[in-house]
Amino acid sequence: MCYAVRMIKNTSPILKALRVAAMDETAAVEFLETYRWGSAPACPTCGDANVYKMTSADGSRNRDYRWRCRGCKLMFTVRTGTIFEETRLPLRVWVYAFWKACSSKKGISALQLARAVEITHKSALFVLRRIRHGLSHDGAKLTGTIEADETYLGGRPRRFRGHMHKHKTGRGTHKVPLVGVVQRGGDVRFRVMDRVTSDRLSEVLAENADQRADSSPTSGPVRRVGKAFQGGHEAVNQGWGEYVRRGSDVHSNTIESVFGLLKRGINGTFHSISRKHLPNYLNEFEFRWNTRKMDDGQRVARAIRQVEGKRLEYRESVGQPAVSGTGHGAASGTPRGTAGTYPQVHVVIERIDLDSTSHAADQHVDAVLQFDLEERADACVEDAGVGAGVDQCLNSRSLPSVADAQSGRQPRESTWNRCRGMLDAASCRAA
Repeated sequence: MCYAVRMIKNTSPILKALRVAAMDETAAVEFLETYRWGSAPACPTCGDANVYKMTSADGSRNRDYRWRCRGCKLMFTVRTGTIFEETRLPLRVWVYAFWKACSSKKGISALQLARAVEITHKSALFVLRRIRHGLSHDGAKLTGTIEADETYLGGRPRRFRGHMHKHKTGRGTHKVPLVGVVQRGGDVRFRVMDRVTSDRLSEVLAENADQRADSSPTSGPVRRVGKAFQGGHEAVNQGWGEYVRRGSDVHSNTIESVFGLLKRGINGTFHSISRKHLPNYLNEFEFRWNTRKMDDGQRVARAIRQVEGKRLEYRESVGQPAVSGTGHGAASGTPRGTAGTYPQVHVVIERIDLDSTSHAADQHVDAVLQFDLEERADACVEDAGVGAGVDQCLNSRSLPSVADAQSGRQPRESTWNRCRGMLDAASCRAA
């Protein structure tokens, strides 16, 4: 007796079309047109639905797969008004990148994408950075039962000449603070913070959660910010070993699961993420969590519709984003230019730079300068009191390691960037 074993389950029709679109340019264009416009294509400039495909003399589509609007008389393609507008890469590369970014539980690295579609690492970064930007979404406020908690992203400080930075976990660490707010059975919101305080956490909760919801945050400053919720507020203290309130549904396991996926993705896929680009990566993890109940095909189709109307130019992606913006940007309650903030630290570095001679880089001066600034940054935190400016503390110290260096050469730019990071961390701790 023979038994027929079914090895393949019923797959999504979107996934079948995805496999073809990832290998053929014409199929990729038709796939994007179908799941961006559906059966009613419209002009992205004026919104008129009276459009038609431009064809050649033999009836086939032209080389650029253009459309034309009978209303405004302008030409457009499926690329117009999206993150891949004016890109020189084939659309099949973008379709494959969408597929892997949406279906991989912990994301796909730029190096992996570059190997898979045979493009350069720079081009892969270009594609993934714009996909993450397009996945950003300002949804409705969270309702029901809300969980909130903070976590810290980053690795241990590096050892330099036997000198090890003091490493602290939790609040007060050098790592990047991140606050997460999740609705049980619903969506999640992330926010990168400068400092984790009750006032700033209250602002994050007010922006992302409905005041009629039930709040169930964890220990720390989050415990003191949920009293404004009409549905009630409960807290668990994980420092005392309380993870679930006995006989109730008071816990924070949902937000801990979100943080677990985020950290496993960073450690296993991306390995290291700078604070500058962290909000872009959070868009990706937030999108995958919010669409976790969809299959891969539905998730890709939603991502394609979500990137419409969004552009990310090169100068925006490589420039320093604003710190006090909305979305995933850092929340800060201290106005720029006050004591202990970034502009004063940059002024100190520029002043040091002007006193140095402009010659070729020298590794010995780099090492001496880095060690000296590490010592100064640690001393700065000890000397600066509440409200004291880091600029004043740093001005009280000289740079004998630079002034007395025999070579008298200016350190290379990478060393200045490392020093800026150390002084920025010192300013945050002293503020």
